[in-house]
Amino acid sequence: MRLAALVAFGSLLLLPGTGFAQTCNITLKDANIWTGAGYEKRTLSIRDGYFAAPDADAAGMDASFLYLTPPFADAHNHRIDTANPGDPVHAQALAQGIYVALNPNNIRPDGPTLTGRPGLVDLQSAGGGLTRPGGHPQPLYEGLAAGGILGGLTAADLPGKAFHLVATPDEARAAVAKVKASGAEVIKLYLLDHDKEGGGDGLSPENFAAAVAEAKRLGLLPIVHVESAKDVRLAIAAKVHALVHLPYLIDKDRDVADLLLTAEDAAALAANGIAVVPTVTLSHVTYDGEKLAAIQAVQRHNLKLLKDAGVRIGLGADRWTLNLHDELAFMRALAIFDGNDMINMATANGAYIAFPGRKIGKIEEGYEASFLAWFRPLNRAWAEAREPVVGMRGGALLNNSFGLLAKACPSAGEAKP
Repeated sequence: MRLAALVAFGSLLLLPGTGFAQTCNITLKDANIWTGAGYEKRTLSIRDGYFAAPDADAAGMDASFLYLTPPFADAHNHRIDTANPGDPVHAQALAQGIYVALNPNNIRPDGPTLTGRPGLVDLQSAGGGLTRPGGHPQPLYEGLAAGGILGGLTAADLPGKAFHLVATPDEARAAVAKVKASGAEVIKLYLLDHDKEGGGDGLSPENFAAAVAEAKRLGLLPIVHVESAKDVRLAIAAKVHALVHLPYLIDKDRDVADLLLTAEDAAALAANGIAVVPTVTLSHVTYDGEKLAAIQAVQRHNLKLLKDAGVRIGLGADRWTLNLHDELAFMRALAIFDGNDMINMATANGAYIAFPGRKIGKIEEGYEASFLAWFRPLNRAWAEAREPVVGMRGGALLNNSFGLLAKACPSAGEAKP
């Protein structure tokens, strides 16, 4: 009930023409602040949208009863997309503390990123990804078009928008240039059992290599869809930015051995700074019984290796009706990572995957003043994760359900860009 009220409240605040509060300057005294390894009690100031050294002259409040973490960052979400202020998907995400998101494949008529816009999640998106003719996600998008889900777009409209079809290295380089021209900062590349006879359901090794090289030359960060351990190894060799899946799918055409990573694979991911978004939710919402148990065994094997190697892991559900909070719940249910790990996955790690060049994801001096707060430590109160009592992005108040910052920041909302 309270969440629904928050969504409605946020939507009213963020409608065009209603006016937005400027960023507020405030000192939070004796707050319990997340450091990445636990909570630390300290005082900090927020000044002109950034965290700063404590300022004795700024408006202050006792924050000893609040536990602060960086905002949630959803690292694989296709639902958060183009929108106008007040859009219900964005409003719900903001109400749940999701201030940052990565959409790794979408159709964007107005450019690939949304940042600093009132009422909208800070969104990094790739536009259409690169795949082979007939490869994933071409059939998926064509099915959506046939069902009328993509508005007036037909199957003929989709190449160059929802995906880029690549049959040669030259076509790969040309497609990368088109993605770059759209204003994207990341590029999605599809590998789906590239070593299989016929080349699998994504890019060939030759075309993948050409695409990665051109992406790096143009300053794009390659993010890669992988289905098998050999796909992962090809991506590692190319030193990509992130893997936005982890092998798990057991079927009649693939042995379990094809899905299992090794300690050497995990060490190589860590050594090359390659982040991973496992998307474990995909299996939990699709399979049951023995099939799910077999998939979970693969996931546990691979995730334990990633944990031991210190690989950076982000969270995202890759399901239209779900978001980071669902992935957080399913990842916790595997009982591999502790609460500290889970908070870092849901916040700083996702922020890095989406916007590696921005000073976000930490509550430290010089970083953008963005945080969420609860009355209890988050790693002891997961049931409350979707309902932060206070939330701020870039010094602008977004969540203030109990009016705790009403005196210091009298007008909840966001600064106009």
